[in-house]
Amino acid sequence: MKLHNRKSSNSIVSTSSAEMDTTKGAMQGLQKKESNANSLRKRTSPRYSEVKPKPTTVRAFVEHHYHDHAQDPLAKPLELTGPRSEGVMSRSFPEKLHQLLEAMDEEGTEHVVSWQPHGRCFVIHDKTEFVDTVMPRFFMQTKLTSFQRQLNLYGFIRLTTGQDRGGYYHEYFLRGRPDLCRYMVRTRVKGIGMKAASSPATEPDFYSYESCPPKGLINKINCDGDNSV
Repeated sequence: MKLHNRKSSNSIVSTSSAEMDTTKGAMQGLQKKESNANSLRKRTSPRYSEVKPKPTTVRAFVEHHYHDHAQDPLAKPLELTGPRSEGVMSRSFPEKLHQLLEAMDEEGTEHVVSWQPHGRCFVIHDKTEFVDTVMPRFFMQTKLTSFQRQLNLYGFIRLTTGQDRGGYYHEYFLRGRPDLCRYMVRTRVKGIGMKAASSPATEPDFYSYESCPPKGLINKINCDGDNSV
């Protein structure tokens, strides 16, 4: 009787071990399948997929297409339809800048900012004094970067070589011709995330042009449309 019980016990233990081995094998099989599935997902996911090369960005260059407007007929006065202050239409940024340069010439403070000898571009010689003493007189700005942004919005182009290096020009911004400022329109700059590179080879040589008059050509433009020179 005791021998029979011992055999039964051994049979139960053997059966339990077989079941455990079967269960363990099944679990290992499931884990292997899951591991293979994870590996497949990684290989096919965007993160692990082949990285496509980014398109090459071609950098733009500053374009210089200068036209001489020094001999253009006097611009007709604009109708006073814009914002007014004491009956006078407010001046645009280019008109204020033109007035500023004329004032510097009259006051003998050309060491701060001035026209170049040919009168077709201007240069800021002393940036610190320009920001501290000149800008508050003519503009509601206290930072040079804000002033430079206005130049860009109105289409001024910076020169990077020659005697006019660091100067700014616009084909309608000429000494003695404040009337031409009316053709300068403020635009919204749509950037491409990269500043245009300079192109010194195409920059205009203003010393090959006839110099603009040192004094204002227009003394007064009547609101009625009569031009007096």
